Amino acid sequence: MLVNDTFVDYENPLHGFVRYLNPRMGFWSTALFAFLWSTVKYTVGVAVAFTGFHNPLWGFLFTFMGAAVGIVFFTYVELWLEDHFNRWFKAKKVFSKTSRKLVRMKQRGGLVLVAFLTPVILSIPVGCLLATAFVHSRKKIIVYQLASIMLWGLLFFGLQGLFGFNLMDLMKKLF
Repeated sequence: MLVNDTFVDYENPLHGFVRYLNPRMGFWSTALFAFLWSTVKYTVGVAVAFTGFHNPLWGFLFTFMGAAVGIVFFTYVELWLEDHFNRWFKAKKVFSKTSRKLVRMKQRGGLVLVAFLTPVILSIPVGCLLATAFVHSRKKIIVYQLASIMLWGLLFFGLQGLFGFNLMDLMKKLF
């Protein structure tokens, strides 16, 4: 339905949320909103892109760029914080429940598992924090995380663009 030369989908609950923030939300404000959400929580950025863009290519582009910026930023910040934290405080070698869980996670999948779970289940800052606990190579962390974002983005937006499969309709049916 067209209202004031804007497409309004009254069936989509997220569309109302996005338009609540700015009733005349245009292309660039939707792009900025999807970009900024994708730097922290990728799935929220994808939801904003689904509701704001009619072309899945634009949604993929802005959410991927936002996630890439978030991954690079949080990887460098968390490695810097870890380096300075270790200089200021000497950590004792103690086995706790947390360290045992980290060791178990590293044995089961390590960086690949964390990178796979980061966009959907974990947030990007938490995923980068766990990745820096396993590997100290910035390049390796960024490459694995970007590959995971690419995979999930192609899954989300590729289903919509290539096959016309709308993930938002499935979400409405499930919930």
